[in-house]
Formats: sequence, C-alpha cells, structure tokens
Amino acid sequence: MIAAIVAAAASLVTVALTYLLSQRGARRMLAHQARLQRVNTQLSQLYGPLLVMTESSLISFRVFKEVYDDANFSRRYRLDEPHELSPTQLEAWQHWLPGVFQKTNRQMYELLLTRGDLLIDGVMPDCMIQFCAHVTGYETILQRWESGDTRFAFSAVAYPAGFTPYLRDSYARLAREQARLLAIIG
Repeated sequence: MIAAIVAAAASLVTVALTYLLSQRGARRMLAHQARLQRVNTQLSQLYGPLLVMTESSLISFRVFKEVYDDANFSRRYRLDEPHELSPTQLEAWQHWLPGVFQKTNRQMYELLLTRGDLLIDGVMPDCMIQFCAHVTGYETILQRWESGDTRFAFSAVAYPAGFTPYLRDSYARLAREQARLLAIIG
C-alpha cells in the first residue's frame, strides 16, 4: 500500500513538473515571438528605411562632390560663407539641397519624430538629435532662399559623423538578433 501511495505521489509530482515546465516553455516561446515581432518592426519601420535613405543620400552627395568640384565640398564651410563657392557650385547647391538632400532629410526627420518608440535602447542617441538639428538648420536656409536671401548656404549644425555608423551598427545588431530569434522559434 505504501508503495502504491509513493507511486501515485511520484506520478502526481511528475505530472505537475511536466505541466510547470511546459508552461514555462510556452511563456518563453511567447516572449521570443513578441521580441521577434518588435525587432521585425524596428527593422522595417525605422532602422531599415533610415539606413537606406542615409546610404542613398551619401551616394548622391559623393556624386554631387565629384561633379561640382570635390575639393571645395570636402571641408566644412561656415554658414555665412557661400561666397567661397563658385557661382556654378552655388547654383547647383541651391538645386540639389532642396531637390535631393533636404527631401530625404525631411523624411528621415519625420521617421525619427513618429517612430522614436522603436529606438533600440529607448533613448534617442546624440547623433540622431544632432541630425535633427542639422535638418532644421537647413530648413532655415531654404526659408532664406525663398525670401531671396542667398547669403547663407549651409546649416549651422554639421551632419553628425556618428549618424551613419550608428545606423549601420544598429541595423546589423537587430538583424543578428532577428536571426537568433528565428533560429530559436524555428
């Protein structure tokens, strides 16, 4: 009789442990699926578009520099020194800035404003804040141009050197995490 009680108790303990472990595994799987969904959203709605727009803008800027004298655009200008540009360069800059660069900058700025909830660490990095200031600096330049004032050609805030590396690293980090989660969920 004692053997039967011990056997029944052991069976109950086994069933209870199996249930608890199964529930724990199910909760883990749900957590992995939720994390994968967030990573997918971060990649598709923030970091992916930002990286594509940044990389394409960099290519456009390289082409612009090649066509309009790389030497003059390879150093940082002061905001109030468009006279250092030749008339041809200034005219080209006045077309390329609103038509190519600022159009993309505005889209990126808007993404940062509307999808900041998707940032990896939940905090906007300094390079993104500086990028936003760079974009708004050019908005001021474009307003001046519209009113006929062409004495200014460049944003008072430089394009942040760390912005593109941050986007590349963040995208790669999320893509690695996505692959790891997909392997777990299988």
